[in-house]
Amino acid sequence: MDKMVATYVRRNKLVPIQQHETAEGRANYDLKITYTGYWKDEDGMRYHRQELEKYLTRMAR
Repeated sequence: MDKMVATYVRRNKLVPIQQHETAEGRANYDLKITYTGYWKDEDGMRYHRQELEKYLTRMAR
């Protein structure tokens, strides 16, 4: 994971959205796929890893 993303995630206390928290994830729960590539913040806003990378790269310029 990109260092900027890691820092952003820590600073904003984003938590990974576990696969079983999504409807399709519950069906796949036995497959032990635990992480969706999304984070959520305390307000429930969702962020995707690629989107965060693009956003942070733009902000860094």
